This record gives sequence, C-alpha cells and structure tokens, in this order.
Amino acid sequence: MVSKNQRGTREDAAVRRAQIIDEAIRQIGQIGSRGFTIQGLASKCGISNAGLLYYFGSKDGVLMALIDEIERREEVIVAPLVAATKKSSGNGKDAYLAMVRLLRRIIERYREIPELGRFLIILQTDAMDPAHPAHDWFLARAEETETLFAQLLQSWAEDPEETARICYALIFGLARRWYDKPESFDLGATLENTIRALVPFER
Repeated sequence: MVSKNQRGTREDAAVRRAQIIDEAIRQIGQIGSRGFTIQGLASKCGISNAGLLYYFGSKDGVLMALIDEIERREEVIVAPLVAATKKSSGNGKDAYLAMVRLLRRIIERYREIPELGRFLIILQTDAMDPAHPAHDWFLARAEETETLFAQLLQSWAEDPEETARICYALIFGLARRWYDKPESFDLGATLENTIRALVPFER
C-alpha cells in the first residue's frame, strides 16, 4: 500500500517535471534545440544539472520527453476533431468541412499558445537532420497527417496525396511566416482561404 508521503512525493515530482518541460518549451522556442543546454535549462529552473538529469537522463531525453508531453496535451484537444474528421471521410461536403475545422483548430493552437507553436516549428526545422533525436517522430507525424488529409480529399481532389502534402506544407509555412510578424495577417483566415482556393468543394 502506498503511503500518503510516498503519494505526495510522486505528485511533487510530477509537478516539478511538468514545470521543467514548460520552461524547456519556452527556451527551445527562443533559441532552438541546437542552442539549448542542460546547464541553461537547469539554471532557469533553479536546480543542478544532476537534478535535471534525474528526471530526463540526457539532453535527448529532455527533447523526447517534451515531444511526448506535447503529444499528450494536444491529443486531449485535437483527438475529438480528428475522430470526427475520419468519420466524415468520403462523405463529400461533410469531409471537406471537417478538414477545414481541423485545420482551423490546429492554427488556433498556434495563436493561443505562441511559445508552443514556435517550439514545434523550430524543433521541426532542427529535426530535418536525420541524426536529430526527434527526426523520426516528426517524419511519422507528417506522414500520418498527410494520410488523413488524403483520405478526406479523395472525393474531389484530382491528386489527393499531392494535395495533402501541399496542405500540410501550408500549415507549417504559414505558421512560420506568421511568427515573424503576427500582426501582419490573420493566420487562420489566410490558411482557410488558401485551402478553399486550392481545393474548392464546388466544381
């Protein structure tokens, strides 16, 4: 049986770990994963290098823990939309509108939590290097997203796979441009208008 003290210690450790992850997201969103160091993160968190490594083991361990935590947090928000989108697959206009709603929600997350979106963009850019610890994760995520988009586009796109790749690239490219100067354009409206122009439902 777990004592109250043991349970409290575990809860404290979980809270501390979450705080470290949030700080790491902020740091990488500012300086990228290449400039990010265990020492710098530990200093910001007010703990020793050894204390930080106790939670994550290594710098790569921190990066993968960040990705796992972000995936867990985002799944709670995006998963219902993804499920609805998959359910609409092949149903013409319903599938089209489901994809637009999914894209809009993804973009809203970039705007709601700027440091999270900036972190993902910078880390994804760094992870283009096959040797990067997050390379395979981002590659798999891109392929899964493109496959989902292609399924939804089958009813009206001449080349669903190619159009899906373009849609995925639009999300990344427009978000990257928006972070340079957020006030210069409406990210959500621009993405939605571009998708509608690229794949008009009415032919």
